[in-house]
Order: sequence, then structure tokens, then C-alpha cells
Amino acid sequence: MLWFTHQAKGGCMNFKNILLPIEFNDTSKLFLKELLHTHEFSESNFYLLNVVDISDTYLYSGRHLGIPANLSDEIAEAAKQDMEVIKKEFFYEKGDSTISTHVRKGLSISEEIVSFVKNNDIDLVIMPSHARKGIQRMFLGSVTEQVLRDCPCPVLTVRNKDI
Repeated sequence: MLWFTHQAKGGCMNFKNILLPIEFNDTSKLFLKELLHTHEFSESNFYLLNVVDISDTYLYSGRHLGIPANLSDEIAEAAKQDMEVIKKEFFYEKGDSTISTHVRKGLSISEEIVSFVKNNDIDLVIMPSHARKGIQRMFLGSVTEQVLRDCPCPVLTVRNKDI
């Protein structure tokens, strides 16, 4: 179980249900590798979550653009398969930990993450941050920042350059 030195009332905080939002990129894989090799998580329940952003397919689907209406379903199915690969690659030696994979579709990735937290009794979210600045941040936004604002549980972020 993950223990923090932050003192809560009555002692150290422990986290039983940990959410790890996953993207299928090198940053997420490096993040998982470092996280799992540097911290002890015995007896923790891991929830791996990938959110398929359907905003593009929702806005641009239709025959006139040649984008199939069920494209988000196909992407979600591929994401489920990729999540199983991640689970096998990074969590094969986690002992008493329970690892479950989840794929959700939504127009807002941060809202889907926060909704998952609220509906699944999550104690802690651990996620990487891309640390974008300036124009990039203004146009791309920050999923991590929005999760930090709206999440009802602690959120531990790791900057991309720290990984």
C-alpha cells in the first residue's frame, strides 16, 4: 500500500484504491515504469483508465467527411486491447494488488476521470503532467490541471521532465 509522510489525523495516509489515467505514449509507459519500480504498492487496488476523446469523431463524423459514425467504438475497442498489454507489461509482479482496466468515451477527458473517481471510491489519482506553457497550454488546455481542480481526492502529479 502506498504510504505518504503527510500526517493525517491519527497517522500516515494510506491509499487502497489508486487511479492511474493512461495514455498510450512513451511518457505514460516511462511514468508507469518509474512509479512501480520506486514505490511499494502491495495490497493496493489499481484502476487503469484510458479515456477516448470522442470530440473529434463526434463533431466530424458523417458520410460527407468519410469518417464512420462508429469510429469512437473502434478506437475504444483498440484501447481495451492496449490496456491489457499495459497491464501485462507493467503489473505482472504486483502480488496482492488488484489491477483492473477501464476504457471510457467522452467529450472531456478530465470530466471522465473525475466522474470515474467519484463512482469508484478512488483514494488517490497519480498522473503525469506534460508541463505545457504559453500558447500550447492555452490551445491544448491541461487535463491534469482540470483534474486537480475538480477531483474529490488527492492527485499526485509528476512532471514529464521529472520522469
